[in-house]
Order: sequence, then C-alpha cells, then structure tokens
Amino acid sequence: MKKLLVIILILVGATILFFIKGDSKLSIVENSKNIELHVVPKKSHEKQTSSQSACLQIKKANLSSYENDKSLLWNNSHIKYTDGEIYRIRYFYDDGPNGQYKKTILYKEDANEFPHIVKIFEGFERVLLEKYFKEGEIIFEEKAFEEMVIGQKVFWKRVDNKVIETNLPNMKCL
Repeated sequence: MKKLLVIILILVGATILFFIKGDSKLSIVENSKNIELHVVPKKSHEKQTSSQSACLQIKKANLSSYENDKSLLWNNSHIKYTDGEIYRIRYFYDDGPNGQYKKTILYKEDANEFPHIVKIFEGFERVLLEKYFKEGEIIFEEKAFEEMVIGQKVFWKRVDNKVIETNLPNMKCL
C-alpha cells in the first residue's frame, strides 16, 4: 500500500512539474512568435518598394499611347436616346469553343436602371447601332485595357477619358 501511495505521489508531482515547465516554455514560444510577427523580411520590403516604384512609373506613363483595338478588353457606352430611354452598348470579348470572339450587346435600362438585353450581335457591331451614337447623348463611357507597359502587364480602366483604376498583376495602383 505504501508503494502504491509513493507511486501516485511521484506521478502527481511529475504531472504538476510537467505542466509548470510546459507553461513556461509555451509562454517563451508565444513571446517569440509575437516578436516574429513584427519583423518585416528585407526581401518583402524590397519587393513592395519595387511594386510601388512600378506604380509610380505607370502613373507617369502615357497610357493612352498604349490604347488600341488589341489592348481593349471591353467598352460600355451609356446613351440617353431621343425617345428618353437609357441604352447601354457593350463591346467585349467572349469565350467560345474556339477561343475568344468579339461580341456586342444592346441593353435598355428599366425604371430601376437595371439593364435588359435588347439584342446580341456577333462581332463589334457599329453600323446598326450608329443611330444611338448620332441621335443620342452619351451619358458616360467606360473602357478597360490590358497591355504590356514598362515591361509588366498592366490593367487600367477609364471612365469618360479619365483613368480611374490601374492594376499590376499582384498590386492595385489606383
């Protein structure tokens, strides 16, 4: 019986000792983790500075000189037509079984400004939709482009000829 009591006391003591030592080691590890979280690796900082530098170069670049039919991703024109209705004409590239193809969609907005499809055209239809541009008033126009600028693929978006968004592959610049 005395042996059993001694064994139990040793086990209880060892367990208590284990938890006390384990907690102190755990708090040291937790403190070191907190310290590590506040340290910024030099390479990451250099990469961030490089990306910021690229954004500054893009802001200085004349993006309009890169804008052409090949770099155009999509174009949305919002037009108030002579009948008082608001129409949207969207030119874009859609995915098909043989790759991308040009597509045009004419929308008409309802009272809640929700667009409803009026007609879908294959290709960039200009002739049949010319009357909307000639007779209507363009409320605003959005365009998006993607092209290699300063050695990097850059996405930018224009609204009424003003660049409102510029993105590098892993960084938003504007």
